[in-house]
Amino acid sequence: MTMTAAPLALIAAGLLILWMPRAGLIPQARRWRRRRERMRVEHALKRLLASEHGSGPIAPESLADSLRLGRRETYRLVRRMESAGLVQSQPGALQL
Repeated sequence: MTMTAAPLALIAAGLLILWMPRAGLIPQARRWRRRRERMRVEHALKRLLASEHGSGPIAPESLADSLRLGRRETYRLVRRMESAGLVQSQPGALQL
C-alpha cells in the first residue's frame, strides 16, 4: 500500500466497525438505549401497579426515587407512558 492508501484503509475499517448493520458500535448503542428505555417503562409500571394495590396513586417524585432517575428523566418517561396510554397523570399523582 502507498502512504495515502493505508490511512484511507484505516478510516474505512473504522467506519465499517461503527456502522455495520448488526455488529457495529452505533447499532449496538441504539439497541442498548431502546432496551434501557423499555426496562424503565416496565419498572415504572410495576411500581405503579404495586402502589395501586397498596397506598393508591404515586407522586412522580416518589417514582423517580424508586427508579433512581433524575426529575427530568422521570418526567420524560411519564410523558412517553402517557402518550402510549399506559398511565394517567393528575396533579401530583400518577395512576394506571
